[in-house]
Amino acid sequence: EVQIADGSTGHDFKTILEEPLKFQFTKVQVDDPHIKLPHQIENFSHLCDVLVESQPKVKSLHLSLRTCEAKEGFMRVTQNQKLKLLKQRLLDQGVILFLEPADPEILHDRGIRFNNGWVVYLGRGLDIFKK
Repeated sequence: EVQIADGSTGHDFKTILEEPLKFQFTKVQVDDPHIKLPHQIENFSHLCDVLVESQPKVKSLHLSLRTCEAKEGFMRVTQNQKLKLLKQRLLDQGVILFLEPADPEILHDRGIRFNNGWVVYLGRGLDIFKK
C-alpha cells in the first residue's frame, strides 16, 4: 500500500502507478465521478498518456472512463467536447477509449482497475495536483 501525505510533492502518475505499470495490461477502467472541469480532464488525459507509453508492445489497448456528467449546460458541453477530442486523439494512436456516463448517486469510489490484476484506489481521484 502506498499512501501519499497531503501536501507532499514529487508525485506523478508514473511514480504512483509504478507497480501496476510493470506488468502488461490491455484494459484499464478508471472510475472517478469528478472528471468534469478542464483541469480534471487534463489530468485524465495525462494518465492516458502514461498508460499508453507504459505498454509499447501491446497491440490493442482499451481504456474506459466512468464519470458523471457536468450539470451546468456550458460545463457539460465543455466536458463532452474535451473528452471527445481526447477519445479521437487516443484512437489516432490505436487506443480505444470508452466513455461511460455514471449515476452520481451510485458512483462514489474512485479507482483504476487493470486487467493484470492490479486495483488502485484513489482517495482524491485523479485530482491529485495542487497549485
